[in-house]
Amino acid sequence: MSLTEQFGSDDWRVGLLRSTRGHALSSLDRHAEAVPALEAAYQCLSAARGTDDELTLKTLRRLVIACEGAGQSDKADTYRALLPKQESTPREPDDN
Repeated sequence: MSLTEQFGSDDWRVGLLRSTRGHALSSLDRHAEAVPALEAAYQCLSAARGTDDELTLKTLRRLVIACEGAGQSDKADTYRALLPKQESTPREPDDN
């Protein structure tokens, strides 16, 4: 039984796994594949844990970086605007 089957697709743990998968894809320069995984992760985590939660913000930073890497600068700008004001440029997320 998969985690999605066990907990549901909107469970924060599923969002965390999607974020980790997206980060791994982005780290392999597979940014275009990373973007949908990170978008799903961000949607799940922001709904389950809130937009100010550190896991949610880490996923958002990863999403901005993946969008930039995929050449989707307009989308990156849209997500960057959701970061806290002191983070106009996302820092590289750690490997967790």
